[in-house]
Amino acid sequence: MSNVLISVRDLSVAYEGTTALDEVSLDIFEDDFLGVIGPNGGGKTSLVRAILGNIPYRGTVNYAAELFRGKERLIGYLPQQNVFDRAFPISVTETVLSGLQGHKRFRSRYTAEDRRRALELLDRTLRDKVRAERITGGRVIGAFPGKGRFGQRRYAKQYREIAARYIGNAAINYFEPSRRPNILNILSTEAGDGKSTISEQVAAYLREADMKVRVISWNKDFDVEQKSYLLAGKLEDFVQDRPGDLPLCEADVVLVEYPPFSDKSVPKELLRNAALNIVIAPANRTWKDTDQLLFEKTEKLAGRTPVTLCLNCARRDVVQSFTGLMPPYTRMRRLGYQISQFGFTAVK
Repeated sequence: MSNVLISVRDLSVAYEGTTALDEVSLDIFEDDFLGVIGPNGGGKTSLVRAILGNIPYRGTVNYAAELFRGKERLIGYLPQQNVFDRAFPISVTETVLSGLQGHKRFRSRYTAEDRRRALELLDRTLRDKVRAERITGGRVIGAFPGKGRFGQRRYAKQYREIAARYIGNAAINYFEPSRRPNILNILSTEAGDGKSTISEQVAAYLREADMKVRVISWNKDFDVEQKSYLLAGKLEDFVQDRPGDLPLCEADVVLVEYPPFSDKSVPKELLRNAALNIVIAPANRTWKDTDQLLFEKTEKLAGRTPVTLCLNCARRDVVQSFTGLMPPYTRMRRLGYQISQFGFTAVK
């Protein structure tokens, strides 16, 4: 005999003193295909909505365990609507919230936490490492600070140096000692994402580490419209050593800033011959579908060469999630940082 999935006993529904259902009892078995027939106002909709728990009722409705997957209910409901508002009077947030219904109890309302989760899903701002990696599917190698609040601007130079040191050290992990030069490709999906600033800051740190570094930029060192670039297989095909330049063959590291993907693509061999490809992505800008498509295309073209993200214009706390505590090193800031890192019992 089939299992009983829903058991209804003495179910009654009333609207402002008018009885719609009076002590209805029924069982719905596995594999049943039932139809409810009756005149308008006969209580058909009230019966279904009461079984779902969408309206108040007297009596009992019991559900088999098979109708649940954890807290998610496995019951669907498609109501009949003869009249509806073609303007679809529901917000985007409410549409996203409806996806949480399967994880909530019957007749339960959306909480502030539900609404926060819905807004998090809608927000495509990269902001921090966790969000950026969830939204892009890529790996974030570091973060570079923005202007910061007024009280933080006196430390702006130190913040940039600390962030550049972290990014530079992270990039060094991808270098091959036997290769000269090791190439860092600095990329972006759009113009104005901050490639030049980060390139110069990272190059300055690497020079302090006694490395011979050369920075090459598309808007002053080579022409992206030339055949030599479009068909290039290696850096030497389109970059020439000029008087005063560090020769490519003598450089330990070469940082190459390419045009934004939205303007011009980068030949795949140049992506593959690098030690590392770093895509600069502003933490305070929306990551659009076009950005994602360009990022995924770059990953595919790069083959086995890693493609990572670096967040630019990030908040101080986001940069600190990589570098550790940054100035000022006051007692209160140290305590706040320990608490933020769940260091409740730390002694230093």
